[in-house]
Amino acid sequence: MLKELAIMISCQKQRAVRTRSPWFCLVALFGVLIQRTANSQQPTDRIDIGKRATALVVVANGRGFGSAFCISKSGYFLTNNHVVRRTDDCVIVTEPGEATQREFNAVVVRRDEDADLAVLRLLDTDAEFTPLAIGDTDPLRETDQVVTFGYPLANRSQPSPNITVIVGRITSLRKAEGVLDSIQLDVDLKPGNFGGPVIDENGAVVGVVRAGRFGSGTVTAIPAPLVKDFLTAPDVKIVPPEIVNAKEMVEMRVEVRDLISENQRYSASLRLKSSPSDQRIILMETNDGQNFRATFVPQIPGEQVESVRIVAKFDEGEIKCLLTNEAIQVAERWIFLADLQRIEKTDSAFLVTHFAQEGIEVRDLPELPITGSLGVTNLLVDFQAADSIQFRNEFFDAVEYEVVVSQDETEICQIPGQLELDEKTKQSIAEAGTSEMIEIKELQPLRDGLPDFLVPTAPVQQSDLGIRVGKNLELQTKHQRLLEHDFVFEALLTFERGDTIAVIGLGNCRASGISCGLKEAVYLRFHSPWLGDGLIDVRHSGGGVSHFDEKVNWEGTHLVRISKTGSAVRFYIDPDHDGPSSDDLEVYIPDIQKYAPFLRAGNCPIFLTGSGTIVAARLEMYPINSSNVVDSPMQYVDSSGSLDRFAVGNNTFQRIAHGGIRVMSGGPIRTRDRDYLDRDFILEVLMAFQPDDDFMGIGIGRDMESSHSSGSKESVYLRVNTLKLGGEGVVQGGTSGVSRMSGKIPANGTHRIRMIKKGATVTFQIDPEDDGPSDDDMEITIPNIREYAPFLHGKNSNLLIGGKADLLEVRLIEDEID
Repeated sequence: MLKELAIMISCQKQRAVRTRSPWFCLVALFGVLIQRTANSQQPTDRIDIGKRATALVVVANGRGFGSAFCISKSGYFLTNNHVVRRTDDCVIVTEPGEATQREFNAVVVRRDEDADLAVLRLLDTDAEFTPLAIGDTDPLRETDQVVTFGYPLANRSQPSPNITVIVGRITSLRKAEGVLDSIQLDVDLKPGNFGGPVIDENGAVVGVVRAGRFGSGTVTAIPAPLVKDFLTAPDVKIVPPEIVNAKEMVEMRVEVRDLISENQRYSASLRLKSSPSDQRIILMETNDGQNFRATFVPQIPGEQVESVRIVAKFDEGEIKCLLTNEAIQVAERWIFLADLQRIEKTDSAFLVTHFAQEGIEVRDLPELPITGSLGVTNLLVDFQAADSIQFRNEFFDAVEYEVVVSQDETEICQIPGQLELDEKTKQSIAEAGTSEMIEIKELQPLRDGLPDFLVPTAPVQQSDLGIRVGKNLELQTKHQRLLEHDFVFEALLTFERGDTIAVIGLGNCRASGISCGLKEAVYLRFHSPWLGDGLIDVRHSGGGVSHFDEKVNWEGTHLVRISKTGSAVRFYIDPDHDGPSSDDLEVYIPDIQKYAPFLRAGNCPIFLTGSGTIVAARLEMYPINSSNVVDSPMQYVDSSGSLDRFAVGNNTFQRIAHGGIRVMSGGPIRTRDRDYLDRDFILEVLMAFQPDDDFMGIGIGRDMESSHSSGSKESVYLRVNTLKLGGEGVVQGGTSGVSRMSGKIPANGTHRIRMIKKGATVTFQIDPEDDGPSDDDMEITIPNIREYAPFLHGKNSNLLIGGKADLLEVRLIEDEID
């Protein structure tokens, strides 16, 4: 709501007096004439206010013109963004052509290209202006009369034309999903009218002229609700901190200002993500509802990490395992394992390196947990005998944040961003997140044949140095499910005369040449001197190129490494294979699934192809850190084929970018078994809605439709509706027995829904946004499913998944349900 509101002119409709007496008719006629005379002043006042409030916009030194109107008496004007799209300043002329004409310099203080709206603020003026109030479009109906104001005749030869006022009618109220999107008028306006107001009979603005086709006799206007949304959104200024040490406290400041009013109060929160497991929400402090501050440690605090992956080196070999994150005493300090980088044995002591800090030398090795975990196996390890211990904590090389501004407990804007780390901190993170370099002697030479973990797609071509790869020959790892593992793959590569490009990557290597652009592979292209003079870049098969700035000398052998830790993948190149040096190159991908969303665990080997010679290679795999694994036997759905083990469907499934299949309304997915009424089970799905979706549901029985003509209660199912259908969970049994859950489901994010059957009792649960137990969870229990759906029977009680949504994960647990 604007601070200054224009005077609203109210036209009162008089009740007609009906009588058969001629005297009464004469009196009534005289009264009507008097009323018409009185009402004739109101349109005149409305027109006068509209003329005074509407101004001429002059841009580019008189090469462009448009209209605007006042929205605040302190000097704010509204126009179309396209009127001022090529400039940040302009000239506003009020009452042009009149003796009271004045010119003011103005600047654009807000713009929205999609809404095609812009706000102008007059400079260096203390004058008061005549504002128009933004009205309500709910009462509008087709054929209602409205008035438009503007300056269609402005041009270089006539830079100050008089205003044009045109009376028209509404011919259409165009809506999208029930929301008014534009107003169509039966007036023939010209470009100079764009940005001018459309006012109703009360003198309030119901629209802003946006576009029209010259000579067509029609024009469209931006409706008032969209204008209000644009004007009431606050300006948010973020002052990010400079991060020198990612483990030290920093402060972020945020300023929130209403465009016009100085008295609005807001609240703000800060969402942080510095690693795959970091999901912090911080409520920002404020004294006035406009200036906010939050202090935090950029990287996730060590005490919040559950476990730490380590690589312990011994004389006899090495052990990779997980340790429970504990605080250990180093000298006189207590430090969590998650805050350490490494512990190294020296001649007379141990050097303990803290995150992004210098090492601390201690005489005795700090006491460490003696039990490590490798998958489901626990190991008893004497870490005191280790020569070195590398702590491989997983962090992004930038801290992702989102500032969320709310008013009256309603979120009104979310502003994402990243906090860049300084180079020292980045280097510390890189060292902490990458396994130690293993000596080249562990690489298996290829000149004597392929190692066990590599297979060719064509007969191998030997050379004196190793295995030649080419256009029709590629090498792949036997392991096809590397996306489910952490790993390090290294290869020594060299070029021979005539070679062009060598390619090493993760995923479906043939995807790099397909026309559909599915992002099914992540690969590094390594140019020979005959093509690109040593240019190197990392790509996915749908694009997304990340170039290295440096070039690589083609002579000699080059070490290429792909390492994966959790969701993060690094490409590393050591030119000339001379060990760590200033010419090494690296690309870090924080989330491989976002970078290449069609990369699938079932078809995800390492591949080498292109043109070059592979001299040696090694592959080292280990299970993913348990903190990165979904803590349930969820089956990832990546095609209709992955449903074959327990379910069938009538739909043609569509694979989707964020890792699932598209479920359409052509028919539900059904389990192959049909006797779940006699079993205990948990059916759980993870799903997401697209903008045009209606609902997603799970259930048991014949179908998920409520239109059975027989009216038999042969099914029990849960419908999770989109906001378009109410955004709530609805439990239905056949054609009746509806029970509604309290709460709403957000339009965005993923949502987990469950059906749990134990004996005759069935419980439906909804976890909006899949954020674990929280206040927004919903649940409803049916004490006796046989009474709720009496026609549901054991021979036709398969489980159902249906509706219209994205199905991301599904699991089915049977029998012993606690």
